[in-house]
Amino acid sequence: MHNDIALLIPIFAILGGITMIIFIRRYEYLEKQQMIEKGMDPTDFMKVKKSSGWGAVRFAFTAIGVGLGIFIATILRDSGMDEDTAFPAMILIMGGIGLLAGTHYAKKQENKESH
Repeated sequence: MHNDIALLIPIFAILGGITMIIFIRRYEYLEKQQMIEKGMDPTDFMKVKKSSGWGAVRFAFTAIGVGLGIFIATILRDSGMDEDTAFPAMILIMGGIGLLAGTHYAKKQENKESH
């Protein structure tokens, strides 16, 4: 019984995500059509994403943090801490620290390049 419910959760999540994407795209299309009908240029209102180029560095720091978290969790498990507590806690804590370190490093380098 519980396995059937557990199987339905990802199915509904995927279907819901696809439906949401379809509705968002339809809304954007209708919005652009209305702007064209009113004589406006939709390209003036489009968002331009500026990539900082530091995404790989942030990912690398986060991956290093997760790896350290798994390593520390293994040490904690061997010293007697509950495995179900050690692994999620250390992965999240060290991954977060890695993400903060990566973001700080990227901002520091961007400031150095702009000056």
